[in-house]
Amino acid sequence: MSDIGRAAVLACAVGSASFTLSQAKISAPLRMRVAEKTRGGGCGWIWLSDLLACPYCTGTWLSAAAVAAYRLRVVDGAGPVDYAVSVLAVSGAAMLPVYVIQKAAGK
Repeated sequence: MSDIGRAAVLACAVGSASFTLSQAKISAPLRMRVAEKTRGGGCGWIWLSDLLACPYCTGTWLSAAAVAAYRLRVVDGAGPVDYAVSVLAVSGAAMLPVYVIQKAAGK
């Protein structure tokens, strides 16, 4: 499979996982637990709570992990720049499945 094909598959997976973590009922207990910790203080919990509230934010971090795990490069050039472009490409493309799922779920 080409790198563009792999990027499309990763974007679908990241989009689905991002929606699941940030908006689906199945992950609501996790989000509620993190929100409880946030009230207790600590910037790490606040950051995580904000992250889990935003599908784009969640998708960006998931994209970073997926691109690193699968060693995906959608452009050729300098290493760190390739990685950043690949993460942003997958993260941006992952928002299409999130949008479709949100519309299908009536959100």
